[in-house]
Amino acid sequence: MLLTNRCNSNCSYCNIPNRKHDELDLKQVISIIDGLVEEGTFRIGFYGGEALIRPDIDKIVGYAKQSGLVTHIYTNGKLVKEKLEILKQVDGVFISLDGPKTVHDKLRGSGSYDHVIEAMHAMKESGIPFYIMTVVTNSNTSYLHYVSNLAKEFDCPLNFQIVTQISELSADVSEHALGREKLHTVLDEILALKKENKKIVNSNTYLKRLKKLEHNYHRTGYQQGIVKCWNGRASCQIDADGSLHSCLGLLGKERNLNLKEHSVKEAFHFLEDCKCEECEHACSVEYNLWLSLNPESVFNVLCYYVTSILFSGTRK
Repeated sequence: MLLTNRCNSNCSYCNIPNRKHDELDLKQVISIIDGLVEEGTFRIGFYGGEALIRPDIDKIVGYAKQSGLVTHIYTNGKLVKEKLEILKQVDGVFISLDGPKTVHDKLRGSGSYDHVIEAMHAMKESGIPFYIMTVVTNSNTSYLHYVSNLAKEFDCPLNFQIVTQISELSADVSEHALGREKLHTVLDEILALKKENKKIVNSNTYLKRLKKLEHNYHRTGYQQGIVKCWNGRASCQIDADGSLHSCLGLLGKERNLNLKEHSVKEAFHFLEDCKCEECEHACSVEYNLWLSLNPESVFNVLCYYVTSILFSGTRK
């Protein structure tokens, strides 16, 4: 759930802070959480922009947990230290880190790296489970080992996402995009890193398939040409203005209803079957591999959740 387009960073490949700052108020968010629970929702993720920038984030997180939802927050790390008490309630924090200081600051703004490292130390000391999210661009392909070693140092899971162009949410990523040959090299390196670092949560199935992916493999409703897309049937995305979508990649591309005027049930069932053909986004593809009961991907996510459970046991 995208709580706000407002952000205290200006990442070079992100357009979200430039979108209209129309967002739901607390009463509307609470009503939507109630609707999601009624429809059988298991997990909710709060992001932005920067979700922690909302002054009512404590009430939103508290209500989500009170409602029985597995709750995650996505953050750039800048507000983590002052929001630690709120974050102690959640089931996990996803924090962005794209490489060493010079690289990360170039992509996400001066001083950003120090905020991330300070945030990770604070969360580790407080027993808050967190996960590193690394967007792979032309600027940081030489630093995959660096991020992997940092994940081992902090004993936290790590997810690599190849930079992609997402309608409305991305800035022009052409200067950041990887060519096919470079992409293959990067994927081979991540596959090799997985053998020595079990904290990397991307599945071999996803990585190998992405390496083989050619446009003639694509077919409507399937990701990477092989896995049925359940977005809009088993999951949905809610934009900051209250519009409910099957996937954020389809903003402005599919018919939808707004939760300011419609219930979650009405808006969710209004969605049509996925008509995508080319989605390669790691989180979405992995999610659909799990739902398709791909053996390697299911085993991979089970290891991921075992790690989360063990980590959560260290909370103070």
